[in-house]
Amino acid sequence: MADILFLYLKVVGLAALFLAAPFVLFQLWLFVSPALYRRERLYVLPFLVFGSLFFLGGGAFAYYLAFPKAVDFLLGMSTQFKAVPEAQRYFGFLLTVILGMALMFELPVLIVLLSAIGVVTPGFLIRKFRWAVVLIFTAAAIVTPTPDIMNLCLFAVPALVLYLLGVGVAWLLSPGRKEAAAP
Repeated sequence: MADILFLYLKVVGLAALFLAAPFVLFQLWLFVSPALYRRERLYVLPFLVFGSLFFLGGGAFAYYLAFPKAVDFLLGMSTQFKAVPEAQRYFGFLLTVILGMALMFELPVLIVLLSAIGVVTPGFLIRKFRWAVVLIFTAAAIVTPTPDIMNLCLFAVPALVLYLLGVGVAWLLSPGRKEAAAP
């Protein structure tokens, strides 16, 4: 009997996560920024802005494109039976897809951050692109709620594009590239 109450709480929790994230990040920024030098503050701000934008973009991509395609596929499989999704499972499925895609959309920000602190280089990431494809498709297979190749690609292909976007931005911002271009 309490299922509908818990469903409402989950919906409110998801909405709160997306709506409150910028405010929470801003409060975290206000707490951390006094401990940073001016130059460090200039580095952190783009990561906060782009991290928030990519997270929201990933959630929107999942909600408007990936989730409806996955539901259409799953409901289309029930040709001899009438599918009646339970509200809790439907919302759990929606939550998994949205949060999974929102986190996958953080990939360019993570790549640029790792490159900026010197953990990886753009050249290394390009040389290991085959491994990135395997890892991205594996992560997409975990997040993808269906076993078909179309939905797997719906999750993996944007992640590959985001990977290449992150490598490209890391290359543009890499200090070695700026030093080589200077006369």
